Amino acid sequence: MTTALVTVRSLGAGGVTAATIAGQLATAVVVDHFGLLGVERQPVTALRLVGIALLAGGVFLVVRD
Repeated sequence: MTTALVTVRSLGAGGVTAATIAGQLATAVVVDHFGLLGVERQPVTALRLVGIALLAGGVFLVVRD
């Protein structure tokens, strides 16, 4: 929470929102892969990796100058 308040000055509100969503979805892939928090394990597929890469590319496009 505090990190978002500090980084909003440099990234802007859209950048912080995009980075937060991308981070949450990437973390969800890790949680699914290792079966953390009692969820059923699901392997990391090439399609999921492509999705994470597209999210990272989208964040880059939002925050670039």
